[in-house]
Amino acid sequence: MERYPRQRLDDGRWQCVARPQYRYSCAISCLVSIFNHLFNRDMTLDECIAILFPDLKEDPRHYDFGPQASNSAVQSWFKTLCTHYGLSGTSCTMYKEQGRTRTACSKQEALKNIISALNTPRCALLYHCLNHYCIIVGYIISPSTPNRPSNHCVFSGDDGCTLKLLCADGTEAEDVDDSNIWLIVADCGKGTAPLRSLTWEFVHKDISTRPPYAYNARCPERGLLRKTESKGYIPVEIDSVLVNNTGVSTCVRSGGVIKGSSHCIIGFVGD
Repeated sequence: MERYPRQRLDDGRWQCVARPQYRYSCAISCLVSIFNHLFNRDMTLDECIAILFPDLKEDPRHYDFGPQASNSAVQSWFKTLCTHYGLSGTSCTMYKEQGRTRTACSKQEALKNIISALNTPRCALLYHCLNHYCIIVGYIISPSTPNRPSNHCVFSGDDGCTLKLLCADGTEAEDVDDSNIWLIVADCGKGTAPLRSLTWEFVHKDISTRPPYAYNARCPERGLLRKTESKGYIPVEIDSVLVNNTGVSTCVRSGGVIKGSSHCIIGFVGD
């Protein structure tokens, strides 16, 4: 079993965060951050925009890139940048619970892949949350009680995906509750905190909740939200389990196709 440190905040990933972003450039700013980290470059946001949008006439400070930014578009842009600079890199959707591109891995498998990626220098993780993209740069796994010497963790169990903390002598100490697993997220937005921590419990709920319901990773204290006809979001008092049940409170496209959430985690690798 591979051991991982109980907490990690990668300085290389953090130093490459392209901040501040333009008002509508969160996806591209995150991509600049990821690309510079993976390939040890110093590409600027404007240089990236010039490569990806060579025919853009508008001022990028005010241009709305949002309608063109999607999970597939970000991965395509990454490929374009690699080709432009003669580099080799790959990307994939690492964890997605909803929609046609949902992944087959379980929540536990996804967490294992995330922890592994954050301990791999040539990997980077993009988090698509509510109307925004940000970067996962680290994590901390907390024991249930203080004064328990534990600096490492492992994934064990029959499926190899049960997270356990290790005692100082190397023996398995305890299982870890999802509310004690924190992902450290970097934000390129000018008016938001550069770093925030989100529990794995919250991230899972965010990714697994169907429209018109959602969680806002930038304001997790608001709890479960519902999209209104004016396209805003208001808090609601309802168990998220009900929202996730098939056929309950779902958003349906024309033709009767259930629309899944686009929220996910995308992995990038610099070969």
